[in-house]
Amino acid sequence: MERESGTSVRGKTRIPKKGNGRIRAALYFPALVASRHNTALRAVYQRINAGKESRMVGVVSLQRKLLLLIYSMWKNDTVFQDRNIASGDLERKPLLRQ
Repeated sequence: MERESGTSVRGKTRIPKKGNGRIRAALYFPALVASRHNTALRAVYQRINAGKESRMVGVVSLQRKLLLLIYSMWKNDTVFQDRNIASGDLERKPLLRQ
């Protein structure tokens, strides 16, 4: 979110605190884990944080990406498929334990 007042005053950009705080809190640690252990999400995290002062920008973007992944898997009634790039096999992971 960019802070600006009129045409000449530009403030520092910041991460807005809009949205459900409980969802943001629930997705914080999964985003940190995904940034370290999931190869595809780690690449996204590193790409977003390249040249940034705060690493929180990448964490917030991963939170949003995880939320969209969870919603699409729920909507389509599918399981998460993580492609292991090194071995090329397809690993199926259930979203929730039953």
